[in-house]
Amino acid sequence: RVRRDIVSLQLLRRDDRVMVGVSGGADSVALLHILVRLQAPLRLKLSIVHVDHQLRPDSAADAAFVQALAARFKIPAVIEQRDVEALCRTHRLSLEDGARRIRYESFVKAAARWSAGVVALAHTADDQAETVLMRLLRGRGLTGLAGIPVTREMEGIRIVRPRLNGWREEIVDYLADAGLAYRQDPSNADR
Repeated sequence: RVRRDIVSLQLLRRDDRVMVGVSGGADSVALLHILVRLQAPLRLKLSIVHVDHQLRPDSAADAAFVQALAARFKIPAVIEQRDVEALCRTHRLSLEDGARRIRYESFVKAAARWSAGVVALAHTADDQAETVLMRLLRGRGLTGLAGIPVTREMEGIRIVRPRLNGWREEIVDYLADAGLAYRQDPSNADR
């Protein structure tokens, strides 16, 4: 299904250089594995970017996990450490908004450094539903219904979300079938 979406929505093209955003969580590990499987047929050149927000004491373990995945799949990785808390304080941003902005900035800069024209992110239909609901609750009205775009451009880099039509439950099953481990961020369980 992901390959069909990639082709029909023209998310990736033959010979694309693709930087994959990998947090170490289930969604991004599954996306990475899927793109590794599609690497040869689509002649993709993959690299990984991971942003350590330094918000949890074990965040370095997430970075080490992603580095090990990169080694396992023989894909170059960029691991960035950012003091998100300090940057949010300085710019008066909420942690969630600041972390998101810093992540995207890091993704785009890493892609430019690696001459990747595309950044692939692991947003799912669950994320889409959550985004639409939050926007409606914040009074965004009909514009909130737009949700997360499957593709957009940022500073000349295409941001694509090949898993936006899939549900998180499917991803956990996929990882179990593939025998792949992933990291659990306890903040994701915080309502």
